[in-house]
Amino acid sequence: MENQPQTSNVKSKSIPRWLQIFLLVGGVILIVVGLISIFGGTASSALVDKFNEFQNPTAQVANSLQNASDLLTGIAAKEQAKNYAGAVADLQTALTKLNDTDSLVKSLTSLVSEFKDVVNRISDQNAKTAGLHFIDVSNSRNAAVLKMTSDTRQLVNLIITYYDGLAHGKTTELDEPKLTAMAEQVTADAQSIAKINTDLDLAAQDLAKAAGFKLVKK
Repeated sequence: MENQPQTSNVKSKSIPRWLQIFLLVGGVILIVVGLISIFGGTASSALVDKFNEFQNPTAQVANSLQNASDLLTGIAAKEQAKNYAGAVADLQTALTKLNDTDSLVKSLTSLVSEFKDVVNRISDQNAKTAGLHFIDVSNSRNAAVLKMTSDTRQLVNLIITYYDGLAHGKTTELDEPKLTAMAEQVTADAQSIAKINTDLDLAAQDLAKAAGFKLVKK
């Protein structure tokens, strides 16, 4: 009987092993395609203007994910301070940032559709083919980011329930195998996005070469 409170005290003074997973998730969700602008060459002004419209929402996606990541990696400090209500508040804010990301990605998806209309009007077949490939990869990237935010949201909701119970003085336990599986899924999502980002960069280079414009990375 006397060993139970001693075990509890030891656990309360250390960061739970599962929280290390959360620190990892906070890092991997930051993988977002880099900002690229185009100009000049033989590309039509409509193509250039529409391509460059991607930059603002892409930057906002990066910012939202940065904010979410900062909040998730900060949970360890809340855990050590036993500030469970603060942890809940930060996790809820992280959910808001993930929801913001979804809205921004959906706006990017709309822009990709508009960009496709411009590409379909290109007379040069090589440029059109390269443009349509860029669009396909962009759509894959957007879908992958939405999957990652969805999986991360599920993970966050699981942790919110845990900390909310602690904040109200209840004895709560985490399903660590489930938590680990969910974290591994988010990591796999991020790895998928990293691969697609490489493909997207190559597709942008191919489009630039075919359409005769220059890429400028931000």
